Amino acid sequence: MAGDLTHGGEWLLGCERVFLRWRPSLRCPTSHPHPSSPSIPFPKAFSGASLVGAIAVRLELISPPPPPGTTPIARMYVMTVGVTAPHRGAGLGTALLARALAGAAEDPAIGSAFLHVHVANTDAIAFYERLGFVRGETVRGYYRRLTPPDAALLERRLR
Repeated sequence: MAGDLTHGGEWLLGCERVFLRWRPSLRCPTSHPHPSSPSIPFPKAFSGASLVGAIAVRLELISPPPPPGTTPIARMYVMTVGVTAPHRGAGLGTALLARALAGAAEDPAIGSAFLHVHVANTDAIAFYERLGFVRGETVRGYYRRLTPPDAALLERRLR
């Protein structure tokens, strides 16, 4: 998948894999001495030379860590999916997310993908559910500047 490009109408979709060093995150504060080195996909979309869409993801270790030699040991957190206004509605966000999910599914160390969505954003929740995400708990007080401040947690199993 590294460096590949797919034509999607007016835009090109490319993806590169980035191999990560383990660092504790805010939501998963323990490091893990696992020998596996998961990689994470970073899809981007271009129209000509202009970036018109991208997705930002990060890996989080499963806590508590599984025994060494067991997989999966991580899950992919979808931080944001962004598409410029003139390119919205053409399936580009879906293609970016699908590419990130497919790339993560190639790595046996990554067991699922998850994300937070504002509880009032029913369109986004429906979008992710159409892509196989399942709504889980409501995280109270997740957002500081939104009313209500709560987030829905959605997760999709990759294996």
